[in-house]
Amino acid sequence: MPAEFVCNASEKQLCSLGQVCQRGVVTVFAKFEATAPGKARYSRCDRHGCDAYEADTYNSGDFLLIELPGRATFAKVGADGSWTEVVSLGHEVILARGQCMIEQPSSR
Repeated sequence: MPAEFVCNASEKQLCSLGQVCQRGVVTVFAKFEATAPGKARYSRCDRHGCDAYEADTYNSGDFLLIELPGRATFAKVGADGSWTEVVSLGHEVILARGQCMIEQPSSR
């Protein structure tokens, strides 16, 4: 079974057209796992649950790039686990930064 990564944001910024970006309250986290070469399942989660999307993945230097086709969303994960997610909603852009870790299976 492929490893699932959980990415927790430590910082969020909201950027609106014609305004300076503002710090926002962190309310989401992301999870992803490879499903095939160049493909992944990427989930954006909050206290209500997760929405899962099929994603394309690419390697660029020390970064894994994750793109959600048709969603105006992408993420970059560094070799050190650093994570940046960019989401475009209308004319607003939301930036989240944090750290990804391998999710440990729960003990039963």
